[in-house]
Amino acid sequence: MRYSSRSRKHQSATLCLSLALLSFGQVAIAQQSNVAGGTSGQPKKATNAPPLKPDVRVPARRASSGPVNDTLSKPEILPADKVVFDDIPQYTGKAKYQTGMVYQQNDAHNSTLMLVTFTASEPREQVKEWYVNALRMYGWNITFQSDTVVNATNSKTGNTVALQLSDPPKPVKPDTRSLFQIDYHKQGKQ
Repeated sequence: MRYSSRSRKHQSATLCLSLALLSFGQVAIAQQSNVAGGTSGQPKKATNAPPLKPDVRVPARRASSGPVNDTLSKPEILPADKVVFDDIPQYTGKAKYQTGMVYQQNDAHNSTLMLVTFTASEPREQVKEWYVNALRMYGWNITFQSDTVVNATNSKTGNTVALQLSDPPKPVKPDTRSLFQIDYHKQGKQ
């Protein structure tokens, strides 16, 4: 199966962002240490390098004729009442909104990336089966499928979706049997 470079970049960015959302509210912050040293038991020496600040974005540099290096805008929190997928059916089981973010892509088409996480009362296998059937009925082509992931492309709009499913983190609420995230990439106007 062949994937375009753009698709691989989108899937890579989506996976990284998905893992962050699937942590279900837990924050993982990577910090750069300003101490360097060897692994052979020698004492560590301090360096003059300042630590990285995770909340500071490095501005994109524009090449004279090339695209912007930074492809995603700063994320915006997506409240439950603003979650609308234009061409994806709404899950008809018992799902509850958990978190959501939306990014505007800095591309020529002004595309949008939405990452939304839900919990469901149904097991993940049932949620996956429902989405595979519903996406096909809505004209989506399933491009990849495993026990925990469904990727699809809408041939009419060019939009893509990656559905990721997992068991809920422990401890589990009685009405929560699965967790799923929809990574929706909506193409802008061309």
